[in-house]
Amino acid sequence: MTVETNKTIEVRGFLHLDKIFRTKFGTIPLIHPLDEPITGIDLANQLGIDPKEIEVIFVNGFVQALDYEVQPGDRVAFLPPGCPGPYRIALGFYGKNQNNEANFKIVDQINVTVRLFATLRENREKETAMELPRGSAPKDIVQLLDISPKDAAIIMINGRGASLDSILEDKDTVSIFPPVGGG
Repeated sequence: MTVETNKTIEVRGFLHLDKIFRTKFGTIPLIHPLDEPITGIDLANQLGIDPKEIEVIFVNGFVQALDYEVQPGDRVAFLPPGCPGPYRIALGFYGKNQNNEANFKIVDQINVTVRLFATLRENREKETAMELPRGSAPKDIVQLLDISPKDAAIIMINGRGASLDSILEDKDTVSIFPPVGGG
């Protein structure tokens, strides 16, 4: 979808912010009126989105800090803290928002491999590496990947059955399967 006029912006949310946007505004993308430049943080406040829920914004496909000025005609997406590790580096998050208290900082981290199966692979990677805070569990991965807990029916850690609440260790491999059907 393109921006309807140069007096509007196209706005989206990623991960759990997408659900907030859909609940609050209905259709996505939100076409929001904008007559003059506004910072990302002021836009979030104007839309009723808690700035603590936002780490960075994408403006026209580029990562920007929350103090970046959005212009009429721009395409904007809000990204919450917790985007999986490899994407953070590739997209340049670290250099953009170090002063934002919502910036996802991992002090004591673990690295895990996540494997998704069957329908859980739709619009997601089959396998991905993630950096997570020590003490994380599969339920945290499910949340980060925007998978409904009911759709994460079978959890395995290093090939053994586990639960969504099992505590992960460094270098674990987490396999997530949807409910099994058939007969």
